[in-house]
Amino acid sequence: MKTVILAEKPKQAIAYASAFKKIEKKNGYYEIEDPRFFPNGAILTWAVGHVIELFDPDDYDDRYKRWNIEDLPIVPERFQFKVLKEKMHQFKVIKQLVSKSDEVIIATDAGREGENIAYLILLLSGAMNKKIKRLWISSTNKDAVVDGFKNLRDGKETYGLFKEAQTRQFSDWLVGMNLTRLYTALLQQKGFRDVFSVGRVQTPTLFLVFKRQLEIENFKPVPFFEIDADVRTDSGIFKAKLGEKFKNRDEVKEFLSKYSLAEVNNAVISDVETKLKETKSPELFTLGSLQTMANKKWGYSPKKSLDIVQRLYDNGYLTYPRTDCKYIGEGEFSYLVAKAETYKQLLGLDIELTQKTPRKRYVDESKLTDHYAIIPTVDLPQIESLSKEEQNIYTEVLKTTLAMLAPDYEYEETKVKVNVNGAIFKAQGNVEKKKGWKQIFSNDKATSGEEENKVSHLPVVKIGDEGKAKLSIEQKETKPPKPYTEGSLIAQMESIGKTVENEEDKKILKEAEGIGTSATRAGIIEKLKSDNYIVIDKKKVVVTDKGKILCSVIQGTLLASAEMTAQWEKYLKTIGQNKGDQNVFLGNIKKFVNTQLKQAPVQIDKYSSAIQAAVKSISEAETVGKCPSCGKAVKDKGKFYGCEGYKDGCKFTLPKVFLGKKLGIKAIQSLLTKGKTATLKGFKSKQDKTFSAALKMNNGKLELEFEKKKSFKK
Repeated sequence: MKTVILAEKPKQAIAYASAFKKIEKKNGYYEIEDPRFFPNGAILTWAVGHVIELFDPDDYDDRYKRWNIEDLPIVPERFQFKVLKEKMHQFKVIKQLVSKSDEVIIATDAGREGENIAYLILLLSGAMNKKIKRLWISSTNKDAVVDGFKNLRDGKETYGLFKEAQTRQFSDWLVGMNLTRLYTALLQQKGFRDVFSVGRVQTPTLFLVFKRQLEIENFKPVPFFEIDADVRTDSGIFKAKLGEKFKNRDEVKEFLSKYSLAEVNNAVISDVETKLKETKSPELFTLGSLQTMANKKWGYSPKKSLDIVQRLYDNGYLTYPRTDCKYIGEGEFSYLVAKAETYKQLLGLDIELTQKTPRKRYVDESKLTDHYAIIPTVDLPQIESLSKEEQNIYTEVLKTTLAMLAPDYEYEETKVKVNVNGAIFKAQGNVEKKKGWKQIFSNDKATSGEEENKVSHLPVVKIGDEGKAKLSIEQKETKPPKPYTEGSLIAQMESIGKTVENEEDKKILKEAEGIGTSATRAGIIEKLKSDNYIVIDKKKVVVTDKGKILCSVIQGTLLASAEMTAQWEKYLKTIGQNKGDQNVFLGNIKKFVNTQLKQAPVQIDKYSSAIQAAVKSISEAETVGKCPSCGKAVKDKGKFYGCEGYKDGCKFTLPKVFLGKKLGIKAIQSLLTKGKTATLKGFKSKQDKTFSAALKMNNGKLELEFEKKKSFKK
């Protein structure tokens, strides 16, 4: 019987297929002939990402279609799975193929979720008894694929990762399904209409933003004073700083008096220290650092960046994207050195690459995880064939990788001390000596996520030089913390262990690379957006009124903290290593859910007045006008505007988008009060051509109204 190879996605399968000698495309799979690996031939098929999902509560029992607190907790005796309807066809293809095979090679992404996707398919296909081998590679270029198939692993070696992923999946279901229903029902009793989604990672992530927002809102600036000196010598003028802060003007006066300082004073250069320094190139990209950079540089959301780098991986141009590792192995370093000149040509660079020996900052076998850093593969794209976004991401990865091989950036750092009547003022300046790796980024506004050194140049001075120092007193004030952007939020999720007080939890979160994973963080932020917990306003992440209410009622609980994830990850890791017990872990999750069922009503009652105020505020914000049919309030319903009289039979609604044109609040209000709008731009015809027109109401329906062309008599 032929071996079946199971890839995770169609494009991944295409990349694998290109590595074999003879292939023939069939309906949902490839026939492979390549005696190097398969004397009897093989079948290459693919999933379409996640093909199988857990049952919803109402799949177990119809009574769960209504969300009643009395039905909680919902704990299935045995978790069951179902195939996603839109992916049923491909599942049937896979099931038929594996049922006829003796051996299956799991070739999904090398990681926890890749294992989960593959084994769930085999489980529902009744194929868990097959001989299973594992392809474990981080790149889909031809050489990596060939090498991977030559060195297949036994499926037992990575099976623990499936149990780990499955345990996390069951636990997230228990927390999400029960506590979402709990908080939704309790808050709806207080007057809310919305669903309040709760999750192990998304809720503490939301609380992170909420906490920062409170810090900014409650921040009270504290004034302070600094004394600077404009120092004039025969060699030139430069600014020096005292380096001491004063709380008020009285402290400034006391200091000036102590040293008998006037506005202009004699000054002497008391010390000059010059050092030659080097700066190494940026670390190689993890998915998180790439997402942070792309958000800062181009405004890409983390999800958009992940989608772009995933396409580049699927097409064989970049290595596996969902990685938290910033290191590569010596094998990867060797091929990068071998291809370096070709990479240079692709970027049109003229720079000597001198770092041909691995350095621990980039190459460290001891720190490799399931995947290594994101780097280019040996296969090069036609740059012009890539989209602009793909070009941006690919060239940034390529530049950062080449920078590892380039000379260090060298500069001369000079520190000067100026004695002004005994008070010491300091200045620092840098002089570039060798551009090194920065030459690769010379056309960029910023160097791959690192700020350019903004230290100014100094005139050439020596000890004993005399001059004049003109003092200036500047009043400043402390600044609030910066609001999160999507990029900085990703970075904070990765490094959240720094905010945790418990040292053990801090250590666990550092080892676990924070909350969420490189594969899920972008999706978590998107979920917070779609649940209307956060909005993005001029790149800033802002918590909505709805998000504030949830954060208020869960503060002080484990749901608001990263510690819960720390404890989860600590034990989940033992399951992945075949040391932990799934049933023990799930037993603890059930206890946690039961505790929340008791505590949540008490917590919510504490905030009754704040909740009522929020309900009123949100209701007023949602109201856009009066219904022309029944006179009741027309409110924002999410995807459309609808009348509050729907319970009494009023069916009046207005769309948010009409013929491709997003209708703003002013247009909606004009329709409700006047029955028509002014001329609006941006409608699209069936031929995808844009045009302008006014909108008017006719028996509750929208119609276009075009301006009449004026005729002129001769």
